[in-house]
Amino acid sequence: MDVPSDIVTDYEGGNKKFPPPIAIRALSDLHYKLGETYFLADQESVVMYAASLGEEKERIELDYKVISKLAARNASPYIFLHMSTGAERYKIKFAQYDLHKVKEFVELWKENTGAEEASPSAELKVDTGSTLIFDGRDIDRQFQSDLIPSLSTMVGLSAALHAMIYIDGEAVSEELKQFQLIVNDAELDGQGLTYLREKGAIQLIDELATFYNADQKRCLLANMIEIALVDRSLKPEEEKFIQYICTAFEIGQAEFDSIYGILLMKNNLSVF
Repeated sequence: MDVPSDIVTDYEGGNKKFPPPIAIRALSDLHYKLGETYFLADQESVVMYAASLGEEKERIELDYKVISKLAARNASPYIFLHMSTGAERYKIKFAQYDLHKVKEFVELWKENTGAEEASPSAELKVDTGSTLIFDGRDIDRQFQSDLIPSLSTMVGLSAALHAMIYIDGEAVSEELKQFQLIVNDAELDGQGLTYLREKGAIQLIDELATFYNADQKRCLLANMIEIALVDRSLKPEEEKFIQYICTAFEIGQAEFDSIYGILLMKNNLSVF
């Protein structure tokens, strides 16, 4: 995983050796808002660099022993990590990760706290019907080291639509149905998820900004907005993500308003 040079410099400035054993990139910042977090951990401590999109990252240093709660669950394609240290609460949504690095961090935390009663909360909680991951048994198939597909226009479409579906941390049935109307291909569905897990939502959009032509960018944006509008409103995370996409794709406010207005009218079935 590539870590920005300014974070590497700051991390090493704290008398720490880079790269640390654990280095994970997350999608959500510590205030439940859409942002980015770089999560760096060694045998003794954790350093997080977190911020909302467009803001300067804040350095947050944690000691394993002050982490009173640690729980994670898988919600494809993300893993959620919850921590609380006194009055501060942190929620990190991993969008680009190595599952084994996440597991290594859980084991480090358990070793440093030495609290057997805390072990169950350190397991990776999974949805009904999935395979438990952190109990020493087989890793769920969807999280194995799959071959990363090459970026194509359709893989990019699938990955970006998945990013929009899960940007708020959950997928509702209406969003998944809308996805199937656009991408009715099981193989492409899986390739998009794999590519999103590898790149993360932000890096994915940055890549598509240079990979897609103007028509493809606008078509993708319209389909992503339509998925977000299946519940007839934009959640804060969805709105922030769409703003990021418009900036990356160089789509101005007037053009966005036109696309949004048409889709809002299309999905407002209450008029009937």
